[in-house]
Amino acid sequence: MRPLLALFLRAMREDVRSKGTYLLRAGLVLLILFFLWVTHMQARWTGAVGRNFFSGVLWIDLFIISVAGLGYFASAITEEKEDGTLGLLRMTDLNALAILLGKSTGRLVGALFLLAAQIPFALVAVTMGGVSVGQILAGYGCLLSFTFLLANVGLLASVVCRRSTAAAVLAGGAVAALILVPALIGWMQAEFARQFPILASLAADRFIAAWWELTPIARLTTILRTGFSGAPLDAQALASVAVGLACFALAWLLFEPCTQRALDGNETGSARRLRRSARSDGLGPAAVAAKEFRTLGGSGMTFIKILTTIFTTGVLCAEASRHRVSTEGIGAALFFTSGAVLLVFLSIDAGRVFRLERQQKTLASL
Repeated sequence: MRPLLALFLRAMREDVRSKGTYLLRAGLVLLILFFLWVTHMQARWTGAVGRNFFSGVLWIDLFIISVAGLGYFASAITEEKEDGTLGLLRMTDLNALAILLGKSTGRLVGALFLLAAQIPFALVAVTMGGVSVGQILAGYGCLLSFTFLLANVGLLASVVCRRSTAAAVLAGGAVAALILVPALIGWMQAEFARQFPILASLAADRFIAAWWELTPIARLTTILRTGFSGAPLDAQALASVAVGLACFALAWLLFEPCTQRALDGNETGSARRLRRSARSDGLGPAAVAAKEFRTLGGSGMTFIKILTTIFTTGVLCAEASRHRVSTEGIGAALFFTSGAVLLVFLSIDAGRVFRLERQQKTLASL
């Protein structure tokens, strides 16, 4: 077992000794305190204060896990491909399983600890009323199982793809399909039944409903209802763990052919970036800006972001019109969602500005 877990134990030691780990956990706890303050300010004119407080924490956690977690998990193997160090790992006695456990499971455990650090503080909602201990345990059980699913979907995308950007897009598309497709099909099915009542019986109502119940959005909605008395883990958690294990097994099977294809006859990430930078017309700020634009995804990533924005806006407007939400409500939801997404993506891009220069020690020459 020692060779199998060598890379995993090394990753865990680095995580434990890093200051950023504890700063991030403290930041999530401060997020809970912020929601506690907001709930206190609204306590005079709202009921079920504890449930409102816990609901805000859960939905923000789900959003942060879905957006930031994909980029974090999807770079487990691709960062080694981009830096040209995957061949060095394969020259050691570490097999494919040891590399996957070391590169992905260490990140997964760190992410699970981030969520676990919130549980003692979230229990304050019980004393505020409107929520029980069972609801809190069920809510975090849903988030932990969904994090396990995200980690392994990101690992599979990282094994298949050659770049972190492509892996994050692939993993994000897969997770979005798992969550949004049943909602979109349900809406189309309702419109289809409204236009053609005779053919409405052909639609697979039960299948779509069962699929939707396995998503974290439906599970959290059920948990936050008044009088919830279900188990901490249900079909959604078991399905997330099962799909996550299947993705890990598939990544294990595809590791050898995918990494061998990436190494044979292909230039390293540093040479590829140097070649792309050499294509820039001239030198100076324009060349540096063009190089950074390509590093952050280029035209392809920009096009994907635009399509994602159009799709998300369309789904939100369709659901709002279905539930007869006012135009002001739709605008407020779009405004809040756009601000939150903009904050997350700007934070990620800002953190990558000098990452390559620091790794390759080229900042001084630049």
